[in-house]
Amino acid sequence: FLKVSIQQNGTFDLYDKRTDRLYPAQHFFEDSGEAGEGFTRMAPRMDRVVYSVGNHAKISLIENTSLKATFQIDLEMELPESLTNDRQGRSDSLVACSISSRITLTQGAPRVDIQTKIVNRAKDHRLRVLFPSMINDSHSFAESPFDVVQREIALPDLNEFSGEKPSPEHPQLTFAGISDGRIGLTIANCGLYEYEVTDDSEHSIAVTLLRCLDRIIGGPIYECEDLFIPEAQCLGEYVFNYSVVPHAGTWRESYRPSYEFRFPMKAIVERELEEESLRDFDRTSITKILPSEESFISIEPDSMVITAVKKHESRNSIIVRAVNLGGENVKGGIKLDPKVKKTSEAYFVNLNEEREATAEFIEEGRVGFTVPGKGLVSVEFVCA
Repeated sequence: FLKVSIQQNGTFDLYDKRTDRLYPAQHFFEDSGEAGEGFTRMAPRMDRVVYSVGNHAKISLIENTSLKATFQIDLEMELPESLTNDRQGRSDSLVACSISSRITLTQGAPRVDIQTKIVNRAKDHRLRVLFPSMINDSHSFAESPFDVVQREIALPDLNEFSGEKPSPEHPQLTFAGISDGRIGLTIANCGLYEYEVTDDSEHSIAVTLLRCLDRIIGGPIYECEDLFIPEAQCLGEYVFNYSVVPHAGTWRESYRPSYEFRFPMKAIVERELEEESLRDFDRTSITKILPSEESFISIEPDSMVITAVKKHESRNSIIVRAVNLGGENVKGGIKLDPKVKKTSEAYFVNLNEEREATAEFIEEGRVGFTVPGKGLVSVEFVCA
């Protein structure tokens, strides 16, 4: 699906073979001052922004198999040590912060997975990673709880606001990005909850990695004194995981690869075999027990996403919850595979897991439903 060409400055060019689209100069770092506090981002009045693209990176091949290939990119950024004493600018004294990123392409996966390790020695700063999209659209998109939200990229006139002003940074859950309806670029993440799409010709997706500060401001509004939190300077080593998902169409074409990155399959060893047993192990016998392809739970249509599979809080039954991320009403179904668990009855339940209606089986193990746009459905399967 993809081709990645790593440049000497540590960025990479990403070519999507499916859409014949090149995304140049991906994955560089931007560091700026932080004069705000725990609740509010604020750049110092005389800020100094540092970028990683001026550095010479060390590039190493870490893994190269038929399954995947991984390159490691090592670089250092010389960052101002802290704010000045008056908190109006950044200090002249510099400290070296090392950044090591592993870039992975996996066979059959339409995305670029990245793990970045940062050793932070600087204070009072914000460090972000940027992905220029070069996509001309007025809105970004981001997953929020049980929804995908569209937001205008351009800010309103800030002079119209006398109090707290709008911010270009926004919250996200699993993914955020930009699309013009024909092509799009999405960044999936593990636990990185702030993003911005820059209001310029590049429309870069900027994901916040570190926001380092030392205080929460009190005062008469909060009825408390300033609270100093030096550990929020985030000194030391941090590891971040995120993924680049180029795609055709809208965000609907990217959310499944994003979820597959955020919630990968887990392998569990049920029992350990003795070394002697392994020598006599008949590999053909296991294929008779385990099919090459199987599904515990399936759901349709594609706009439905499973958000929870759990035991009922008080009954010996299984709850499956799903959300319709699309804006239109849909008809679909959830199937609990009878080869895994046979079910004798099913019910639609609310979020308190209280039964509201009987769910009819369309076929063995499969329950049909109708869900409004942005709506939820929760089904209780009673095991036979």
